Amino acid sequence: MEGPTVTKVGDDSAPGGVRWCCDGSVFCPRSDETVVFGPGSIKQGHATVEYIATAELEAASDALARLLAGDVG
Repeated sequence: MEGPTVTKVGDDSAPGGVRWCCDGSVFCPRSDETVVFGPGSIKQGHATVEYIATAELEAASDALARLLAGDVG
């Protein structure tokens, strides 16, 4: 996987598929690259008892704040 954001963050994982969907597919026609980001595990998402651990929510919030501030890599 290549691109300015992926390169800056340093992720060298290969593209792949998953057995769930999100709104990212709506944005794909508008961009060559789409990133899906969020706290928690898909195992807890959209389940009968859906939850996000507070620590995971805080970590995601911190990561987004760093990304928006340009403080990644």
